[in-house]
Amino acid sequence: MDNQKLYEALKTIQEECKSHQDCKNCPMGNAKGRCHTIETTPDGWSITKTERLME
Repeated sequence: MDNQKLYEALKTIQEECKSHQDCKNCPMGNAKGRCHTIETTPDGWSITKTERLME
């Protein structure tokens, strides 16, 4: 697995989330305004580069 690509994908998802004020308009949201991701929406993710991601 290319860890750099994984990191970039997570950042892309996070940036897309942050660009929407309403989950109804987000490709990861539903008509009720709920995010389809895990409990914490991507805008709240703490993504950091670690030694492992840089391998």
